[in-house]
Amino acid sequence: PGGGVEVFWEKDRLVLSIGQEEWADNLGRLAATLTDVMKRGELKDIREVRVHGAGVWVIKKGPVA
Repeated sequence: PGGGVEVFWEKDRLVLSIGQEEWADNLGRLAATLTDVMKRGELKDIREVRVHGAGVWVIKKGPVA
């Protein structure tokens, strides 16, 4: 991705990565994704959420395969 912001949410040990292109849209996608993950009670299982362009990636905690 071509730059952006990365935030470490210490309480939940969660990394949020937001691309600078389409900034407002990316923030909306991030908010919708986090809302969905929290409603499902899965936040504790997530290590990172990346939002860049039209893509959203949710990376779970655990060993890398």
